[in-house]
Amino acid sequence: MWCVGTGNNLGRWLGSAWEDRGAQVLSLAFDTQGSIWCVGKKNNVGQWDGSGWDRRGQLADWELHKAARDGNTHRVPLIIGTNRDEGRLFTRGASFLPTDDQDQSEVAFPEGEQVFLGVDAEYRAALVQAYSEGHRGGDPVHMLGDSVFWGPAIAFAEGHSAAGNPTYVYRYDFDTKVLRASGMRATHATELFAVFGAYRTAIGAALAVGDWKTTGKMTRVMQGHWTTFARTGQPELQWTPYAAANRDTMVFDVHSRIVHDPYPQRREAWMRAHGLVPA
Repeated sequence: MWCVGTGNNLGRWLGSAWEDRGAQVLSLAFDTQGSIWCVGKKNNVGQWDGSGWDRRGQLADWELHKAARDGNTHRVPLIIGTNRDEGRLFTRGASFLPTDDQDQSEVAFPEGEQVFLGVDAEYRAALVQAYSEGHRGGDPVHMLGDSVFWGPAIAFAEGHSAAGNPTYVYRYDFDTKVLRASGMRATHATELFAVFGAYRTAIGAALAVGDWKTTGKMTRVMQGHWTTFARTGQPELQWTPYAAANRDTMVFDVHSRIVHDPYPQRREAWMRAHGLVPA
């Protein structure tokens, strides 16, 4: 099994030991012939043959949401979404975007407009304001989580749907008593317990204490949508497509429901920041 380690080192897991191959990569994928393709730390793409690195050039510097809007991505149905509390997982001594020469645990949690350093300065104040409703000084945990997850995802959904592709957007709000007590709530990757039925594994069962029935229900609901989408290209009927006219979003919770355009002020601020509407 080939893996990318925490230090971006490419290696192979042999079942009991890690064999480091030395290459520094960001991600890897396999093609239909089983060849390994990697993206290097300088955004260069190449093929790894097991012992050497065959660099093939640079990845295009695309803004994916604009590529989707312009019809330059695959015209396929899409499920895309994020979790309500994505950022909470990363408030425990970890950073989303560590620098090349700093360990994740050494990077301070950003504050205020620093959260949006990847956004042009002219849009940062509007983004902070959009997250300040009911939060003195803003809502830094959700600001940071959305800057990495929801902001880019909703921009891509806007572009993909505007190009005429069936697009289904979700927000995962479900949390268990254990997740609430821990302060994690519906944080990053917790939806995978329902999608893959992992609430009935050893680790998942610990998170499901006191919520056995509701975790079972959430698993059935999400697996129903995901498997129906895999077979037909659309989820079950109660999940309506996302479009500019309604921006329907499936909110997964104990009582899942469609919400029209959740967080409109935040969405508009992100669309401006991504150049999808005039400033």
